[in-house]
Amino acid sequence: MKKILLSALLAVASVLPMHAQSILVVDVSGVFNNLIEVKAEINKMNSTADTYRNYLNSQGQALLDMQNKATALQTQAENPANLPESRDAYRAQLTTANADVEKKKQEIQSFYTQSNNLIQTNQQTLVQTQLDKIKAAVAEIAAKKKATLVLNSSALGMLAPVVYSDKGTMDVTDEVLKTLNDAATAAAPAAATTAAPVAAPSMTPAKPAASTGMAPAKPAATK
Repeated sequence: MKKILLSALLAVASVLPMHAQSILVVDVSGVFNNLIEVKAEINKMNSTADTYRNYLNSQGQALLDMQNKATALQTQAENPANLPESRDAYRAQLTTANADVEKKKQEIQSFYTQSNNLIQTNQQTLVQTQLDKIKAAVAEIAAKKKATLVLNSSALGMLAPVVYSDKGTMDVTDEVLKTLNDAATAAAPAAATTAAPVAAPSMTPAKPAASTGMAPAKPAATK
């Protein structure tokens, strides 16, 4: 086992010096957060979000006022002290007020959905656009430094560890696999000579021993 692991490690180590100077790292998240264009766009988005939020707050207050009005109309419509014709008039007004409340609710929900979708779309567009620019800049720098691989060193690296990879990058997967398989094949004959052979199970049940006509022996008495 030690020989197999040693062979594998040697196979990997044999290519490391070749690429030791061709692997770069970049903090993609750090670059993104400090881009001038990103900061400017985020400020615009925050300002737009504040405008949407203020509008929703004002519409929420308007809805509350309309609900209070409907409640007051319902109280008058159910008040036995009012004349029947007055209660009928309040009921008619209440019907209109309730319809206005439902309409306002739908308007608020529609505006919230549309504004929220717009903000998310703008955020996704910003991220994708700037990541494309970052990748292009990384590729240009990698070409100048003759790098074959650029790794993402930021937290985003968990999702996108490789930022740039040159077509000439050497893949040693097959070499490592062949090294391990060759070592396992070489060790197989030695293991076969030392291991005890295992008898194959019988495919037919064993026949019972012929009866001798003698009574079975009694167990010895214990003291």
